Amino acid sequence: MYTQTVINITPKELRGIIREELTEIINKQSLRVISKTEATKILGVSYNTIKNMIADGRIDAVRVGKKNKVTYSSLKRYLNG
Repeated sequence: MYTQTVINITPKELRGIIREELTEIINKQSLRVISKTEATKILGVSYNTIKNMIADGRIDAVRVGKKNKVTYSSLKRYLNG
């Protein structure tokens, strides 16, 4: 027999829960991410270039909260050609 449970939660609370869960998943998988600004310093390119590189798939990014973070592994892969 299946029982349904209704939970009253606001969209803001739901976003917070999802953000916490994603952060936990990222930490468990040891997925190292850096900001786009940090990536510009590592690659020596402009902020817009980093955004374009993410858009066209040259480097990978993951969404953390409201921001895209660049995966460190994709930067290493890009630098190694």
